[in-house]
Amino acid sequence: MNRIPNKEALTNQRLQLKLRQMELEKRISSDWQALSKSFQPGNVFKKTSEPATKQNRHWILDALQAGSLFLTDKLTEKAADIVHGLVEKSIQTFRSHRED
Repeated sequence: MNRIPNKEALTNQRLQLKLRQMELEKRISSDWQALSKSFQPGNVFKKTSEPATKQNRHWILDALQAGSLFLTDKLTEKAADIVHGLVEKSIQTFRSHRED
């Protein structure tokens, strides 16, 4: 850290830091708004007509999208297994009542 020579330089440094803080807060806010819009119920299954450029997409959105696809696949497989088991059980029950 550099030593600040006088009060005026200290005031200038504080203003620069405050400006930097405001810029970063604005970026966080815009990223958060984009993230919340992408997870609205109407937008989850909407397909975009043109792919977004890599510069406009945030890595968090990419990670969340990959995670949600993975979870969707796992939940679908689990639901399919449950439905398959119920169908098998129903068929066996039907066959056993038919044989009686």
